[in-house]
Amino acid sequence: MKRTAALILLNLTSLILGQTVSDLKLDEIINRFVRMTSEEQENSSLYDYFENIHEHPIDINSAGYAELNQLPVLDYYSIEKIINYRKRRKGFQSVTDLYKCGIRKEVAEMIMPFVSTGKRKESGKMNFGSLKTRSYGISKYPEMNESDFEGNNLKINNRIKLNYANMIYINALADKDAGEKSYADFYSYNISYRDDGFVKKVILGSYTVEFGQGLAVWSPYAFSKSADAVNSVVKHPRGISAYASSGENRFLYGGATEIAWDNFTLIPFYSIQKTSGVVDSSGFTSLNMSGLFRTSDEIAKKKNMTIRTEGLITGYQNRKKNILVKLLFMKNNFSRPFYSRLFPENLFNRQISVSGFFKIGFKRLRITGEVCATNGIVAYNYSAQFLISKYVNIISAFRYYPQDYFALFSNGFGERKNTNNEKGIYNGIRITTKFGRLNFYYDFNKTLFRTTTEPFPVKRNDYLVDYNSPRFSNGRFRLRYHRELKEHYLTLDNYDTKALTNLVTERFRFALYYNIGDQFRLTSQLDISAFRSAMKSETGYSLSEEIRSALFENVTLYGRIIFFETPGYDSRIYLYENDLNGVFNMGLFYGEGISEYILLRYEIVKGVNITAKYSEIYRPDWMITSGENIIQNVTDRRIAVEVETKIEK
Repeated sequence: MKRTAALILLNLTSLILGQTVSDLKLDEIINRFVRMTSEEQENSSLYDYFENIHEHPIDINSAGYAELNQLPVLDYYSIEKIINYRKRRKGFQSVTDLYKCGIRKEVAEMIMPFVSTGKRKESGKMNFGSLKTRSYGISKYPEMNESDFEGNNLKINNRIKLNYANMIYINALADKDAGEKSYADFYSYNISYRDDGFVKKVILGSYTVEFGQGLAVWSPYAFSKSADAVNSVVKHPRGISAYASSGENRFLYGGATEIAWDNFTLIPFYSIQKTSGVVDSSGFTSLNMSGLFRTSDEIAKKKNMTIRTEGLITGYQNRKKNILVKLLFMKNNFSRPFYSRLFPENLFNRQISVSGFFKIGFKRLRITGEVCATNGIVAYNYSAQFLISKYVNIISAFRYYPQDYFALFSNGFGERKNTNNEKGIYNGIRITTKFGRLNFYYDFNKTLFRTTTEPFPVKRNDYLVDYNSPRFSNGRFRLRYHRELKEHYLTLDNYDTKALTNLVTERFRFALYYNIGDQFRLTSQLDISAFRSAMKSETGYSLSEEIRSALFENVTLYGRIIFFETPGYDSRIYLYENDLNGVFNMGLFYGEGISEYILLRYEIVKGVNITAKYSEIYRPDWMITSGENIIQNVTDRRIAVEVETKIEK
């Protein structure tokens, strides 16, 4: 690879100066959230999370701390500013008043698409709201060997959303992964009702439930450790929400409603659905999270079990005193017995969770916690957030998830995705001044029992430092350093003796964001990744240049080129990539090569948009086999097209 070309590209563009670009669109704001809150995660439900809040904006004239906390960029200082402003001015007259309430301009810009100043419908009239459709197709080359899979290499997704009078909503989705035969291999649908009266919500069809800190039940996406060292730790449950994502598990299907009077809420929910589990002769060990059913063997395992869920949430909230208390009872009945691979002797067909959740706010202190007992095994999560001043925010959190704790729909904060076999202490601080914003966290955790990959319990610690500079005349820059140390047991020559060693991963990032006039926004980025163990040491890097150009009022162009070189997978580099709306793309790069993409968004007429993207990764040292032939210098190509329509009245 020619490193010189990459360095020239990075350095030349870094010298260009310009003016500030102000026309932030919804997809760009969502991308900002993604870059800030996602660290080595890949979850398409993230886009749907923000899109759902955009479609059901938070009323800044009535929302309390719990509702406003659903926007991860808002800290308690900013929330206090919003609440105090509406008290002094008797409410916000427009969302642009956020510029006047004392929060930072960047924060105001990012939350505007997700808030409103009240009910968005005319009193006494039932007007048509909106109709949205989204269809996209993705094709990858070289094509897969069609003899290996039942279907072609296209990924197809179609979705329709109907909003009537901002009260009645209908969602329907059909999705096909590459290699699957049916163009509706997965589908979901729901109809929901939302209002400000006694009955807040009613959902029939597919939906999700979020409670507490995710120890018993949560939606598919949950924020975790990230460059936002404070806000990403505590979860802010939305209760029940209509499900409109393409993920094929971790949602419910049936009916749910939310009833509210005074300070009390009641949410009963019921679900029965066929789903796909990892099944053997004894029972099932987990849900099939891949959602891929491309071969006859995979298809035979599709929807191989039934789960019936019954649940009830009760809650009390005193907004004046900033107190929130909620209780959950939830029962899952399985058509096949469940067992853990670590404890195969424990088989059960039913899972009962009883959980309590609370939030208490004082002037400078916020305490949050959840205690959940599932089949008699207790897990808990507590955190305390301190607002030292308007410049300094600190959080400390403790989590304990026993090795034999298992809740099917859990998604708690931690290192492990399945919310079990973990004990950890997290500390984070955010300092915001006129000199920029600094985030730092340190997390220490350990497993309590052996795992499927480690024969004994292991310890892990990691810390992250992230500095975001203030805006200068035409841009800003960002520095990030992340270090992780994990214990690991090596198998020695006799295969019986285990030796304890450390695996160390370090990642450094420098990103420069700047503008050229009103039409071009550029990002130059350097990433370095290093891995060390007793057996090897390797270091990799990537250099990238990204551009966003508003060529015309109705045309936006994105493009990026990346030069990367890493000795192996252990020094891999993760880079987020702009993609079609609703598609989350966290690229993983290792080996040696060049990656590039170009994406064009064009508004044909008002309410009709088309997006087209071409991307490729060239790896000169890779090869694949096709029949009896060997193909060298492999280039992975990807073509994607999306059409969106929106009719509003």
